[in-house]
Amino acid sequence: ARASGAQVILYLCGARRLTLSNNSLSSLPPEMGALQRLRSLHLANNSLTELPAPLCQLRSLTFLDVSDNRIGTIPSSIRHLEKLETLLLLFNSLKSLPEDVCLLRNLHTLWLGNNHLRSLPTTFGKLVNLDWGYNYCSCNFEGNPLESPPPEVCSRVTEMDLFSANQLHKQNVFQLV
Repeated sequence: ARASGAQVILYLCGARRLTLSNNSLSSLPPEMGALQRLRSLHLANNSLTELPAPLCQLRSLTFLDVSDNRIGTIPSSIRHLEKLETLLLLFNSLKSLPEDVCLLRNLHTLWLGNNHLRSLPTTFGKLVNLDWGYNYCSCNFEGNPLESPPPEVCSRVTEMDLFSANQLHKQNVFQLV
């Protein structure tokens, strides 16, 4: 007999790392929210169109990779992932980010490259633990149609390569620096 989603989750309750990448997943069972010891979750290269709500219940999560999906929206409940240090959202369909992402004060790495972002939340500068150009791997916006990043982002960035392959208007960038 085949195990149900609830039975599988029961077996995984003590797991600290879970890799479900490359599985064509389009959703996750609600029982995923019960994996309260989970610190690292890899869901890259699936078919998710939204960040599944149960993920926002995983309060011990420090690493989340949902790159290479079709995610178009991030729920405001992402703010509950207060321990999150790394969030990888590359190659999705994001058109905007909720201000709630800016409440993730422990974020050290945020990759947003190759989405459809035209702007960033006005409170984006509150993500003070991002290296802002000192460590290129810390924050990535490449390949988005960004038009004008928030002024506090421009004042912290030392490497303008962070914004390469975007559609920044020259006057906006130079007015902000």
